[in-house]
Amino acid sequence: MSKSPDAPALEFPPREQWMVWGLFLKAFKVVTDQVDKALKAEAPVSLPEFEILHILKNNDGRMRLIDLATGTLLSQSRISRQVDALQAKGFLVREVSEADRRATYAVLTPEGVRTYDLASQPFLRAYYKHFADLIGENAQAFGTILGPLMNQEKLPSGSSLFIDALRAGAIQAHSDARPAASPAASPSRERAEPRMPMEGFAS
Repeated sequence: MSKSPDAPALEFPPREQWMVWGLFLKAFKVVTDQVDKALKAEAPVSLPEFEILHILKNNDGRMRLIDLATGTLLSQSRISRQVDALQAKGFLVREVSEADRRATYAVLTPEGVRTYDLASQPFLRAYYKHFADLIGENAQAFGTILGPLMNQEKLPSGSSLFIDALRAGAIQAHSDARPAASPAASPSRERAEPRMPMEGFAS
């Protein structure tokens, strides 16, 4: 594709700004890989599979594939492969709408709901360890930066797990709910199992 004759020639940004671009790409991969690895060690699903179960669970257990693809930011072909894998495991089924034969829905099965409930705590432990706790008090600023990048206002409710968490202020809510640390507390402090902040994940 040729550029417009009126478009100015662009140059690569300064080294410091270019490094931020590289850190952004690497940080996303590192965090999602760590959460995915931790989740699969304790549950029978990967992070992309858990995200699909999460979106369906918080959208009445039934969703058009095209809307599911938009919610996960995956292509139609990739979401179809993920749905195929989850259907093979018995976690969901496909349904064709009688009113519109062109619309195919993904529908959670009871086994899918059970698996989602089983995987929620392993996911949350990894989520806080590899993402939320590392951002800490910078959560609001981080969300402010990511908002324009992701065009959050254009995403359907119940979309990406991380986007929803930031949108709802879930990280800050988790921090506010923590009891004050005891002076004698060990550096590797113990805490109660975090619960999924429901607002935002089903907003």
